[in-house]
Amino acid sequence: MTEAQKILDMIEVVDPNNSETLDEIDVRVWFYLNPHELNMYGSLEEYLKGVRHYWKGYAKGLRVRHSKVTRSRDALKAIRPEGWMLDLRDYSPAGWYCQMQKQYECVYTTYQNGKTEQLAELYAIIEAIEYERQNK
Repeated sequence: MTEAQKILDMIEVVDPNNSETLDEIDVRVWFYLNPHELNMYGSLEEYLKGVRHYWKGYAKGLRVRHSKVTRSRDALKAIRPEGWMLDLRDYSPAGWYCQMQKQYECVYTTYQNGKTEQLAELYAIIEAIEYERQNK
């Protein structure tokens, strides 16, 4: 399973009130976008284990310096791929709908029933980035 797929799977099942899992998704997204940073830590799992160990006893959850893409629209704007248009809608009570379309092409990424607008948008962004990486 690719890192992108792990992130997408986590987004689908995460409880928006579970800060520790949201923080883990934030870290995974950071390293997905910046894989060269991972060279210092060996593996993502080692990094996560170290962060959890360091904070054990001081505070619950994972404390990270990375952008909170799971909770911040501003952080999401910073990672949106260039040349993609965003369509984000609230279809309560079903959830958030997000679609991204590559400009001048018939390529879409779509996520329905997102638990929050940020998670729905993050899902569509990861799919768009993955499309870009596979089609370079």
